[in-house]
Amino acid sequence: MRTRVRRRKKQLPRCVACEKPIPRSEPDWVLQRLDTGERVFYHERCQAGAVAGAMAVGMLEPGVWVLTHRSIEAGAN
Repeated sequence: MRTRVRRRKKQLPRCVACEKPIPRSEPDWVLQRLDTGERVFYHERCQAGAVAGAMAVGMLEPGVWVLTHRSIEAGAN
C-alpha cells in the first residue's frame, strides 16, 4: 500500500510593515539577527520602515543585525 505524500505549500514571508505576503517575484529587504538567525522581512516598497528599523535595532545592538536587499534582477544579485 502506498502512502500519500502531502506537500505543503511553502508559506511566503510577510512584510512587518504592511503585514502582506512577499511573493518570490518581488524584491525585498531582510533584517537578520546573526546570533539566533531570526529574520524580519519588508517589501521593497516598505523599505523606509526596513531602514528605520535597522537603524534603530543597529544602534541598540551593533554588530548583531544584518540588512540585506534581495533583488529579482539577475545582474543585481
